[in-house]
Amino acid sequence: ARADPVCRLSAGDGAQLFLTVKRNHLYTLIDSVTFDARTRDQEIMNSKAFITEVIGTFALTFIGAGTAAVSDNVVATALACGLVVLTFAFAYGDHSGAHINPAVTFGLWVAGEIEFSKTIVYWIAQALGGVIGGALLFFVLGGAESGLGETVLADNVLPTQGLVLEAVLTFL
Repeated sequence: ARADPVCRLSAGDGAQLFLTVKRNHLYTLIDSVTFDARTRDQEIMNSKAFITEVIGTFALTFIGAGTAAVSDNVVATALACGLVVLTFAFAYGDHSGAHINPAVTFGLWVAGEIEFSKTIVYWIAQALGGVIGGALLFFVLGGAESGLGETVLADNVLPTQGLVLEAVLTFL
């Protein structure tokens, strides 16, 4: 198995740091797909990036939301989400940038790092991965009867307070 750079960090002075990991079976599987999304002569997103975003968002949804659904431990949920993002950033960051979150993609678009057409394709991949992850969680955990997906405010928090809090924390 050959080692390829999967993450490149660049400093303002031109210095670069390359992180490498060895290929694994999933990485090789993603390498073998040959679909490209294109508009005219410009590539929007290749199949590796699309599949990586679908699988990454699926993993974040299934593992992160799954941990939250079965555990009241906020630290366990945060660690589960963080480890999914860390794993995909290191293993597949060179394929798609490992956004695996529509908010990250939106931020990169606003910052001018990616074009709007690519943003839309990322969102499609992420929505697909999220729906697959949610559907599998629904099946595995027994659906709505288990409280899966239920958002409940604390007894002393008004709905308007919850809305403002959610908007501020989402923005941050």
